[in-house]
Amino acid sequence: MHCFVDIYFMFYKEKNQKIVPNNIYNLLTPLVLAHWVKGGSLKLQGRGIILYTDGFNLIGVVKLINVLIIKYRLNCNLLMENNKPKIYIFRSSLNNLITIINQTNISILQYGVN
Repeated sequence: MHCFVDIYFMFYKEKNQKIVPNNIYNLLTPLVLAHWVKGGSLKLQGRGIILYTDGFNLIGVVKLINVLIIKYRLNCNLLMENNKPKIYIFRSSLNNLITIINQTNISILQYGVN
């Protein structure tokens, strides 16, 4: 379980303050993205997907958006909801997102995304 402690300290500062680590580009793999979409998103009927980023500050969310744009070529934007930053992935990128998730070959993560 030591590996989980290491992961915890990558994403939390003192007093349980969430941070996005500087090496997020390497950490945000297709498998991690699939888990995030499956467990922390809201699909908007006929539109795109909102990825929840609860607890991260604006700078951290912008880092995440940059990785999604550069690494995965997803068309996404910052969405402020109740003064909290979230990530909106546009409908035009959903096929690309599904392709990325399907790379994981884990059927439970693919279920409900297509």
